[in-house]
Amino acid sequence: MATWIGASALIATAWLGGASEAHAQQVVARDCDGCSYPQMQGMAESFAHGMSMPSHRILYILNPSGNMARKFSVMRDREGGIRCDKMEPGAMDCEPFVIIDELPVEQPAINYLQFKRIVAQSVISLSEPGYPTNVYDDIQNPQRRDAVSQHLGQRFETYIYLASGAYSLGIDVWAPQKIRYADGSTASYNYSMINRRWEPNALLYKDRFGNSIPLSVTQLSEGRGGVTHRFEFPNGNATDMGSFVNALNNIGVPVTGAGNQSVTCTSTIRLTEVKVTCNRN
Repeated sequence: MATWIGASALIATAWLGGASEAHAQQVVARDCDGCSYPQMQGMAESFAHGMSMPSHRILYILNPSGNMARKFSVMRDREGGIRCDKMEPGAMDCEPFVIIDELPVEQPAINYLQFKRIVAQSVISLSEPGYPTNVYDDIQNPQRRDAVSQHLGQRFETYIYLASGAYSLGIDVWAPQKIRYADGSTASYNYSMINRRWEPNALLYKDRFGNSIPLSVTQLSEGRGGVTHRFEFPNGNATDMGSFVNALNNIGVPVTGAGNQSVTCTSTIRLTEVKVTCNRN
């Protein structure tokens, strides 16, 4: 596979057909926190070689702690273009190629690094009345969830403009703020540019033992059979186990057994239907 890497913004813009077309390209951002300049280049190359064909993206590589951002135009295609769709893999004149051109980074992308640093600098502990007492309370109580969202809105109000600038470039804003509740369980809230509020990430709810709380069968099955997840409950805490089992029942997953040390969940598939069953050990 051939790779072309250029540093000329003029050439890159010409390839894209001008600035207006460049913004029409799909924009992707990847974090490479603490990375060196060459490592960021390497991530761009790895990303380009992993794209389907044909693909053309605008790629931002972000290093928040180093206050560094790089922007690339990345393209992957075959030398023969669309005619290769009807030809066997490896056909002559249909070899894949990659073109990577570096582009100037806009100031809003640089400013966004500050937003990511501010949000990620610490875990926020919430134990006062009115906030969720644990992740299950967060999941089940919309009013208390709103209280968390409002707290974060007030805390980071003066910094939201930094995220808005990145969003205007097509960057999907991702700077999750970790929340710790009174029992030690944690949730993660990210600012939604569409809804203009802080919202929880359903995949990042964790109980005080670090077990991910599944909110859908797909989280357990990954959409296929033969997937096993084991959730540990040290010291056989019956209360934590009971809350976890209730969460499984709420998404329609049956739980057998009566142990208090762990829960093992396994997915099976029959025809096209995927099912998950769990057992207490």
